[in-house]
Amino acid sequence: MGRGELLLIAAAVSAATAGDLIAAKTSLESTRIILVGLNLVLACMASLWFGGIASANWDKVVVDHGFISYGSTLMLIFSLVSGGASVVVANLRSS
Repeated sequence: MGRGELLLIAAAVSAATAGDLIAAKTSLESTRIILVGLNLVLACMASLWFGGIASANWDKVVVDHGFISYGSTLMLIFSLVSGGASVVVANLRSS
């Protein structure tokens, strides 16, 4: 966990829910747009952070594995909460 593997899962969850929400037609258009943006930002943040960690590991730079574990767990939780909200909004059909 100290190498940022959870960041890959967080990025995948956020990107997938953003894609599902883009295609959805809901009664809450402004909420849908905000959630799409949030999911895309989370996916980009997780991807960039993982890239930085992988680069540091490749260069044999000493990193704080505790911070990476804690931060990647928080990022995954944020992605799951945002993804859950996105699924709820995507299933609200417009009348």
